[in-house]
Amino acid sequence: MSINNSLNNTFITDYNGLNKLSKNIIIGGNFTTNPWQRGVSFVTPLTGAYTADRFKVDYVTTATTTITQAADSPTETQAFIFSTQALSTAITAADAAIAAGDFYIISQAIEGYNFTNIAQRAFTLSFWVKSVKTGIYCVSFRNSGSDRSYVAEYTINTTNTWEKKTITVTASPSAGTWDYTTGVGLSVSFALACGATFQTTANAWQTGNFYGTANQVNGLDSNTNVFILALIQIESGEVATPFEQRMEAEIIKDCQRYFQKTFPMTTAPAQASGTQLGAIQYRAILTGIFANGQTWDFASIMRVAPTITYFNPISANTNWYNVTLAADSGASSSLNIGDRAAFASNAQVVGDTATNNITIHATASAEL
Repeated sequence: MSINNSLNNTFITDYNGLNKLSKNIIIGGNFTTNPWQRGVSFVTPLTGAYTADRFKVDYVTTATTTITQAADSPTETQAFIFSTQALSTAITAADAAIAAGDFYIISQAIEGYNFTNIAQRAFTLSFWVKSVKTGIYCVSFRNSGSDRSYVAEYTINTTNTWEKKTITVTASPSAGTWDYTTGVGLSVSFALACGATFQTTANAWQTGNFYGTANQVNGLDSNTNVFILALIQIESGEVATPFEQRMEAEIIKDCQRYFQKTFPMTTAPAQASGTQLGAIQYRAILTGIFANGQTWDFASIMRVAPTITYFNPISANTNWYNVTLAADSGASSSLNIGDRAAFASNAQVVGDTATNNITIHATASAEL
């Protein structure tokens, strides 16, 4: 009887959402176990570019930045977790005067299915931050339609010192455009700067698209500024619990729902990378011009049918590469793209010969 009661209590706890298998709905918020599939250094990334897995940068500003995997993190004594890496944004060209429409944010979009774990009830964000520039900074939470926003302030008190911040957000409203399935459930954004167009009052859900308040410092005003984040967590409830530790293999699988590649994990996708390890490959069965290719089975089921980009492992183009002849083969394309697999097609060329080994690298993106 006691066993049955114990099991029943567990099920009730799970049903109430207080004991989920994974309490942290931020993916890759530990930048030590984040796989960084796209690389570890991003010089002047374009707006909308992803850096660490699941994190992207968006901006309107004349400032430029370099985003890197930094060998820096709160100590085990501070955070009660061993970590060695953080997400660092260094200002390389300053923007001393933020115009009304200017902003700079680092964001993660949480999928609707994951957002349902905290939707319409209070939730808590906790994270560690370190910055050269002290003052008031802002975090924003926005829905899929960008017609509902919640902005919270926090203060960096001491320059170049790790500080833990905790922010509790009131329940998200039912009104507005929300996605509770495979779209954007909630966007979480850390602001380095925010112009008047995107400013609102703090600590309440507002109608509109906002990133900060009038108190947000200009973190872009000097090319010596550096802003660093670590150990980001969002969980249900009004209490920040210790950072959830998960196996690296689990985190990689979660990240691969949104982005995956054929390259080795430590190799950034690029044309002419010089490596064929892990590439899509087949052996030609006919000589000359012929449509051929190979199915790419994805490592994880993707959020939706992804966008596929191809990379020649040796030459600076998107053609397949004939390893046997050490020459480019035909043009790449994709067929039957689904959330589990796609067919990588090759328009073989005249020189390709039966039994030749032909290969290509690829990435698949189903980012929000």
